[in-house]
Amino acid sequence: NGSNTTINVSGNETFYRRIGDLVHVFFIIEMNDTGKTGIMKVRTLPFDILRFVVSGTWWLDEGGPSSGDSVGGSVYCNEGSEELRFVHTTSDSQNAGHRYLEFGDWTNGRPMYGSATYRTS
Repeated sequence: NGSNTTINVSGNETFYRRIGDLVHVFFIIEMNDTGKTGIMKVRTLPFDILRFVVSGTWWLDEGGPSSGDSVGGSVYCNEGSEELRFVHTTSDSQNAGHRYLEFGDWTNGRPMYGSATYRTS
């Protein structure tokens, strides 16, 4: 959340494919850290984002339906940056207090799956 806090991840499987001016990013990451606060972001994408876009989805696997999975969020790509943010569904009363995924929403050791597509120059 602007603090440049870095978290440790394990089980990291990320890759991208650039075709012309389109970049497709895919990831499976697992947080291996505790005590962090603020908005969760993925930084240092392979190419700058040319235009603002909400194009992609993420799923945070918290262990099952009774464990509070955050399912069906969108990936927000900020124009002119190299970062992704994870938007909660706005109809979910559990997430009504904040728009973006925060560190406290992610249980240590659980995987996040996702992808996004954006334009670059």
